[in-house]
Parts: sequence; C-alpha cells; structure tokens
Amino acid sequence: MLERGYHRSFAELFGLIQKEADSQRAAGPDSSLLSQRPLSEDAEKLTEMKNQLVEAESAMLLGNSL
Repeated sequence: MLERGYHRSFAELFGLIQKEADSQRAAGPDSSLLSQRPLSEDAEKLTEMKNQLVEAESAMLLGNSL
C-alpha cells in the first residue's frame, strides 16, 4: 500500500488494527472480545479491507485531480 502511494489507506488500516488491540487489552480477561479472532490474524478480512480502502482513496485522489 505504501509503495503504491496509498498512505491514508495504510494509516486507516493500521489504526483499526491498533484500536482493536487496545480494546482487547482494556476489556479484561473475561471479555468476549478475547474470544474473537484478531483482525491482524485474518488475512481474508485484511485483504478485503485493504482493497476497499485503496479503492476509496483512489476515487478520492482522482476526484481531487479533476
């Protein structure tokens, strides 16, 4: 993503992963959040989110260049 110039998409995806990790840490040991598979370990979800973010950023960049 970064090599292709999608800095906003990368930052958004990184932020989502970080927010999820922070939420899990804050939730405590008995929370149901801990039983969920982390986003960082779900390649299929990460790929889909990356594709959607890149598509949105591309559209935004194209709109700004008109």
